[in-house]
Amino acid sequence: MTTPKDLTRGENQGVPELAPQQLQLPELIRRKRDGGRLSEADIKGFVRAVVEQSVQEAQIGTGAACAREGSGPQCLPPLLLISRPTHRSHADGHSTAGNGSGGDLGADPGPGPVWEAAGVARGLAPAAGGQTLHRGRRHSARGRGRRRGPGLRARLLTTAALGAALGAGWLGLRAEKERRRQRERVEALRRAAVGRGDFSLRDQHGRARRKADFRGQWVLLYFGFTHCPDICPDELQKLAQVVRRLEAEPGLPPVQPVFVTLDPERDDVPAMARYVRDFHPRLLGLTGSAEQVAEVSRSYRVYYSAGPPDDDGDYIVDHSIAIYLLDPDGLFTDYYGRGKSAEQIAASVRRHMATFRSVLS
Repeated sequence: MTTPKDLTRGENQGVPELAPQQLQLPELIRRKRDGGRLSEADIKGFVRAVVEQSVQEAQIGTGAACAREGSGPQCLPPLLLISRPTHRSHADGHSTAGNGSGGDLGADPGPGPVWEAAGVARGLAPAAGGQTLHRGRRHSARGRGRRRGPGLRARLLTTAALGAALGAGWLGLRAEKERRRQRERVEALRRAAVGRGDFSLRDQHGRARRKADFRGQWVLLYFGFTHCPDICPDELQKLAQVVRRLEAEPGLPPVQPVFVTLDPERDDVPAMARYVRDFHPRLLGLTGSAEQVAEVSRSYRVYYSAGPPDDDGDYIVDHSIAIYLLDPDGLFTDYYGRGKSAEQIAASVRRHMATFRSVLS
């Protein structure tokens, strides 16, 4: 007699050829109709086959419903046996079933899947063939366990902010270093006692001028003579350019240009008036006696010496070349040699103006 176990065996184990009740029921009815006697074993085998087939069909139906809907009371078994693959996982979030056919719970897992008991919180439901079905959200194997970093735009903004902060810090340190260097230079120049004391001269209009008359003004001062062939005109032209640059910038205090002659014998008041008008309308030309000129020259440590006259009585005055900067307190603050351009001098004057603090008020 064919038993339910024999009927479910095929060439491939675990795959039933036909349902057990479809073969046994006609056989049992025929034997009963022919007056045959049914044994207890026949009846138990028939009942067992019917029960096992019903359970299998119920599990398949439940698994399909869970895969479709993802929730429901039928998807909450008290304990699930699931496989934890150790060899690979699909990108769609489904676990592999194991080695061989359908995952045999009784077999040794070996290097394949490791079986473990998991509760309902795992979110898996058993299905046919020993596979496991996921419920609820589907997770990508690529994104699982990986924390996404900041985006490209955030990284660029962070880099730009950091670069701006470092640049601002560097510029601040550089500016502070320049201010400190400038203060040290001013202190060193003032200790040299350049420009100390007063003077008494006359301008190109014949008015008496003293050092106190320029108190409260920035002054650019140059020493030379009107018969100078090239250097004095060049330096006075440069001085006038500096004044014009500073005048063009709103908010800066005015700068008074002053020219003091080192040749008082030839540079009288009318000669000074003719000479200074070619450079700047506010340029003051100061002259005086030989003693007065010598006194102011010593005060600013200006070297000068008249050379021998030629046949026409003309001569050259050899002298030091520098443009002096006096602050509103009347104190010597800086000087600029022949190698300094008008732009460089103007930039230096701006810095001195920005850092000036009166010591007299």
